[in-house]
Amino acid sequence: MNVAPALPSRSHVVVVGGGITGLSTAYHLALAGWTDVTVLERDRLTSGTTWHAAGLVVSGGMGDETMLEMFRRSRELYATLLTAETGQHTGYAEVGYLQAAVGRQRAEGLRRDAAFQRRQGIEVHEVSPQEVADRWPMATTDDVTAGFFFPEQGRVNPVDAAMALAVAARQLGVRIVEGVEVSGVLRRDGCVTGVVTEGGAIEAEHVVNCAGLWARSFGRLAGVDVPLQAAEHYYMITEQIPGLAKDTPVLEDGSRYAYFREEVGGMLVGLFEPVARAWHHDRSPKGPFLSLEPDWERILPYLDVALGRLKGGHDLGIHTFFCGPESFTPDVHMLLGEAPNLRNYWVLAGINSLGILLGGGAGEQLAHWIISGRPQVDVTGIDLARFGPWANDDRFLSDRVVEQLGMLFGDSMFPYRRPTTGRNLRRSPLHERLEQLGARFIPAAEWEFAEWFDREGTGLEAEDGFDAQPWQPVAAQEHHAVRTAVGLFDMSIMSRLEVSGPDALGVLQRVSCSDVDVPIGRVVYTMWLDDHGRVVVDLTVTRTGPEQFLVVCGPEHHTRVVSWLHRHTPRGAAVVIDDSTERTALLSLQGPQARRLLSMLTTADLQSATWPHMWSREIDVAGVVVRASRVTYVGELGYELLCAADDAVVVFDALLDAGAPLGLRLAGAAAMESLRTEKGNVEYGVDLDNTDTPLDVGMAFVVAWNKPGGCVGLDALRQQRAAGPPRTRLVRAKALDPRVQLFGHEVLRRNGVVVGHLRYATRGHTLGAACGQGMVTADEPISDQWVADATWTLDAGGPQVPTTVSLRPFHDPAGSNYRDR
Repeated sequence: MNVAPALPSRSHVVVVGGGITGLSTAYHLALAGWTDVTVLERDRLTSGTTWHAAGLVVSGGMGDETMLEMFRRSRELYATLLTAETGQHTGYAEVGYLQAAVGRQRAEGLRRDAAFQRRQGIEVHEVSPQEVADRWPMATTDDVTAGFFFPEQGRVNPVDAAMALAVAARQLGVRIVEGVEVSGVLRRDGCVTGVVTEGGAIEAEHVVNCAGLWARSFGRLAGVDVPLQAAEHYYMITEQIPGLAKDTPVLEDGSRYAYFREEVGGMLVGLFEPVARAWHHDRSPKGPFLSLEPDWERILPYLDVALGRLKGGHDLGIHTFFCGPESFTPDVHMLLGEAPNLRNYWVLAGINSLGILLGGGAGEQLAHWIISGRPQVDVTGIDLARFGPWANDDRFLSDRVVEQLGMLFGDSMFPYRRPTTGRNLRRSPLHERLEQLGARFIPAAEWEFAEWFDREGTGLEAEDGFDAQPWQPVAAQEHHAVRTAVGLFDMSIMSRLEVSGPDALGVLQRVSCSDVDVPIGRVVYTMWLDDHGRVVVDLTVTRTGPEQFLVVCGPEHHTRVVSWLHRHTPRGAAVVIDDSTERTALLSLQGPQARRLLSMLTTADLQSATWPHMWSREIDVAGVVVRASRVTYVGELGYELLCAADDAVVVFDALLDAGAPLGLRLAGAAAMESLRTEKGNVEYGVDLDNTDTPLDVGMAFVVAWNKPGGCVGLDALRQQRAAGPPRTRLVRAKALDPRVQLFGHEVLRRNGVVVGHLRYATRGHTLGAACGQGMVTADEPISDQWVADATWTLDAGGPQVPTTVSLRPFHDPAGSNYRDR
């Protein structure tokens, strides 16, 4: 007779899912003092995907601080802490980790990664092909260009590690209940209040979705989008190989989309094939310890390539051939954080087959966020709010997952590799015209965004690697047209929200660090902050009427901005938020000839005396009513032109025709990134993130320090300002060698000492060199003098690159190009 497990009637936190992520989250909550935590597992602990994980504890491909911080914590737990706390062994074996690089470009990518990881405290050594052969005698190395060896990494037993976390959590007071399925989520006034099970409801202040493969379907119970797609994931274990040592290092070969490690005397060969297959995209799979019937015909060609790395690999017998489901996200970055549309509903899922090596640390980060109310690391790339409902579409997810395994394992290192599946979800009203004029598109959230224009029909394509792209000279022409004549960007991808009503000003004043109680027509660039003064998003607010405002932000931030507005609108407040993006188009006319061109098509007075920078008004353009705003993101005289979607082609064609004699060029994202980086403008989620304050990035000028009523985060900013000049600052860097290519994550050295790294970099065509922006930290206040009194270099994995560093933009630091014209 089965006895129903005892359930509490209430628990401060309910964690749904008893795999590595759920157990880690519960453990870290209890470790921080939140012990009233209940973990609910539908079947048995580890019965989802934890049980069939490969157990790698390696840092390959982790090119950002957040992932490496999670990796470090996971390794620390598995290697020492959990066993010391519980006596439960995790099966951790520090056998070492070896990457084999085939070809110059993959070698350079791994070399760049190694330089960044050393900056984060990871020990890694570049080794020769012969040393690869010496450390891994079974490998064929005739095609290997270089190797990278990580001596302090290895493998763990996934089930043992999870059970150790369970024991540690229980010792701290966490309840773990198996055999309980959650069938509903209780909500009230936009906040989670508990869960429903067959054994009754459990009241809770927080609910955490760690349901792994089933996180998407569990999210639907709460009305929360958790964009995950399961895919077939394969590994093979060979028959025993005489002489194969148990301490053989883990080997990865991105060129063959495979990894290798010893398993019970044989070799485990894992695959991340470049063309994968979605599994059950039309329904949620159920059942513990799932395994799938292998599709031999589909997978054998990939296995054949992988076995080619082993001497005699094709002659090895097969002991086990396993296919199991793993879930992946649309951008192969995990989902971690609070649901944007439901307070206190948290998600940690979609770790893209890296659940063991990241789960320990990811649980720690989520626990900290739940307890403190803010993340302690950069989460712009993993926060749920980066996606909207578009990302949770069945067809999109099943299409996109096909290339995500290979992207994750072997190809994401290449800076110009973009998804080719799940495209054309949303297009600008001008898409067809741009396509006719040679636009080459890249994805930007759900949108198609022109990167550059192949107006000569060259047929040039992006190439994998770290050399200058073949189309870079074309992007340079677009860049120079903006600097010297005039360029036209289609920016219809930007989200446009009309916020209105008697209480609209009060809400916007509360969330904006700048003063938006300005005259009608004024455009305000501002930042929205959390309670600790950290940046949530940056955007513009334009006052279009006494109670009407236009909020414009990047498409990746749409969900975050709408959520933030709703959360800070008091119940009963008279505020209407209307998304006008779909019914409008946005063009950006930029360059010294912008005013002259616009004057040919309007009766409005465009002179600076009557229309200064950061002002907006309605004017006629080619007979069409347009909201024109004198703003720039690229550092030149410019106007953003907002019109009805139905009028977009008329305005666009008129600008093209009138601009031809003035040297007008269509320009895309590549030129824009180059222009704005030279000018020192920031992009949230790229070179500005949630760990920064306006003071950290040298933008205290956006803060209205004495605004009546203050704003969210203002008290924290005042405390930071009172503490003196910051010791962490955003800097601009420019390589002195014009041949150097920079992409971001290059390490910055001051007088030979590592002080930071670039967050983003690109080619600065006006500067004639690569340039970027990044954060540096010192043990003294950072000033212009501190920067100037030093020798600076960049480390991208090769010889140190002499570099010029500045707190001010390299291009037009005074802003005279757009203010004074």
